[in-house]
Amino acid sequence: TDDAATLARILEALGNLGLPVLLPLHPRTRGVIETNHIAKPPNLRLLEPVGYLEMLVLEQAARAILTDSGGVNREAYFLSVPCVTLRSETEWPETLVDGWNVLAGSDIDQIVQAIAFIAVILAVEGVFLFMRSTDRREKAVNRRMAIAAVFEAYAAKRGKPEPKTPTARRSAKS
Repeated sequence: TDDAATLARILEALGNLGLPVLLPLHPRTRGVIETNHIAKPPNLRLLEPVGYLEMLVLEQAARAILTDSGGVNREAYFLSVPCVTLRSETEWPETLVDGWNVLAGSDIDQIVQAIAFIAVILAVEGVFLFMRSTDRREKAVNRRMAIAAVFEAYAAKRGKPEPKTPTARRSAKS
């Protein structure tokens, strides 16, 4: 966000989590923090901007994601990583189904409550996932295939050889 007051509230909420937080920052956002002397909580590690593939690796390894990006909240959904969207709306309402994505805006209390909600989900993850869907494996396979298709399309645009993905292997066998 470019709004210093909103950014200060979000950073304060991240500091209240009591958990380590990695934050890849757009240079413009870093500039807002530095220009306005916004305090950085000790649990927050600011990272340089990362590329798309590096971001996917960070997202996949995360226990939860907090973002103001519509694209990142959708990626979190496809990666089965709980997400808190730091906006009051999302372009992807399907991510709100079953609590995979929670809208929190920039209100400190709402952000902390959303993270607490996700922490409960993570604490009872096995029960939650079992209750949420009986076709979990099928959805996981579909997500992997969708991600593989994205990588194949990216490789095709770049003119590089396609990676060995489930979709590519299946096509080769046909």
